[in-house]
Amino acid sequence: MQLVDYVVNELKIEKNFEFNSSNESIMMNPEIGNKIEKIDKDTVAVSLRVIIHKSKKKPFSTCVEIMGIFKLENWENEENTSLVRKNAMMILFPYLRSNLSSLTNLAGFTPYILPTFDVTNVDDCVKQGENSSNIK
Repeated sequence: MQLVDYVVNELKIEKNFEFNSSNESIMMNPEIGNKIEKIDKDTVAVSLRVIIHKSKKKPFSTCVEIMGIFKLENWENEENTSLVRKNAMMILFPYLRSNLSSLTNLAGFTPYILPTFDVTNVDDCVKQGENSSNIK
């Protein structure tokens, strides 16, 4: 499996002017989702997105979506589809984290670093955690 290209589909951040800073820790509860789209029998596009929804308890809301184009011969067979799901997530996740961190920093916030998780367990499941929720 080869990453052929990588693009940023969406970078959006909005300051929450109703947010009142305190010394309490802030639970960002990011939602992470992925999507696989067929390009042809040997090429697949995998999108990875993180959303932090608007809340009075958060300093900002944001959405970052990236897409990787991968080459893998006969990627649609069962074994290769599983490989694409797991490996594409592992390859793209650092890019997603970096883009989110850079975006929050450039917007004037303390850089938000997306918590890590075991991307090998993402296959059509939902994970709930203290720092992440609704990982699809």
